[in-house]
Amino acid sequence: GEKVLVTMSSQLGLKAVFYAYFLPFLIFILSLLISFQILHHELVSAIISLILILLYYIFLFIMRTKLSNSFTFVLEKI
Repeated sequence: GEKVLVTMSSQLGLKAVFYAYFLPFLIFILSLLISFQILHHELVSAIISLILILLYYIFLFIMRTKLSNSFTFVLEKI
């Protein structure tokens, strides 16, 4: 148990936030709006949007090794 400080580039932090929060939010909102315009049914549109978000996170899980290579962390002793 040594205490360490974990750091990473702020640019990589923004990239992580983009993949984890912004892009799924954008997918959800756009799919909800588009599916509702086509189907005119709120429940079905919400289910479609949730399924697309699930597929997005499954895709991220499959690509995790490739994505993990692009994120580097630095450990510093405190």
